[in-house]
Amino acid sequence: MMTRRSSDLHRRPARGAGATLSVIAAAAFTIIAWGSTYTAIRIAVRSFPPVPLALCRFGIGSLTVGALALIAARRTRLTRPTLREAGVLIAAGLFGVAVYSVLVNAGERTVTAGMTGLLLSASPVMVAILAIPVLGERLNGPAWGGVALGFAGTALIAASDASGIRLGPGVPTVLLAALSWAIYSVIQKASLGRFTPLEVIAYSFWAGTAALLPFAHWLVTTWHTATPAACMAVVYLGVVPAGLGYLTWAYMCDHMEASRAAATGYLIAPFGLLVAWLALGEIPRAGAVLGGILTMIGVGVLHWSRPRAVPDGLELPEPL
Repeated sequence: MMTRRSSDLHRRPARGAGATLSVIAAAAFTIIAWGSTYTAIRIAVRSFPPVPLALCRFGIGSLTVGALALIAARRTRLTRPTLREAGVLIAAGLFGVAVYSVLVNAGERTVTAGMTGLLLSASPVMVAILAIPVLGERLNGPAWGGVALGFAGTALIAASDASGIRLGPGVPTVLLAALSWAIYSVIQKASLGRFTPLEVIAYSFWAGTAALLPFAHWLVTTWHTATPAACMAVVYLGVVPAGLGYLTWAYMCDHMEASRAAATGYLIAPFGLLVAWLALGEIPRAGAVLGGILTMIGVGVLHWSRPRAVPDGLELPEPL
């Protein structure tokens, strides 16, 4: 397993009132950006099929992250991947960008934005299970309790009735998206330790977008018939959650303990419910809310009780 640069292993906590405020602002922006993702997708899928939407979203996101990477390269040269690492990054891009985004887009054609966020919040539980055979990690008693709570909450969400939607094809599709994100998380944790968060994000975005490029003609055709609201939603997804949201998250990881940065993930799904209610009028049923609470408690128990064999600064608190 590769080791990180020494500057990344020893993260510096923010000092002073100004630095503290900047970290709080970064955390608030990250929660807002990522919590609004599924509402924006819900608006976009009204005009865009799943594949063109994924290409447009991460095509714009790739440009945004590329600009951020160029700015970062002025201070520290970007790490060049070896041939083996390039293969890992391609796999990460396929699972974490191409497959994941297409499945989420397909699922949100029938599943509400709020329920999508709640279902995807179970992704860390899937990461923990996959990490046992792949990374050789072990779970103690409390961690297994967190896994059980996470799966129980997910089952309750899936079985709940939201806006007339019962357990149809959309819910399993979203759960497959969560599994795809979990595979991506395990891949990058296992093999990409010497890269910074921004580098992993940039390379993964570029690889995943490249995999979707053969469908560019479909995107061009769809764009001309899409509504202005859907087009604005796609641009927002590419610039804010996929670009600036990652930047503020990386800033948080660099200025505070990784466990505290990851804890912000527990606020993303509830904020997503609020945004979906305000923007789309979606009101989740009590079963979905209760399931979401159980899932987040389970993820919290798992996070705090699971021994970590590797630094966790690269682990995102929530799939996007």
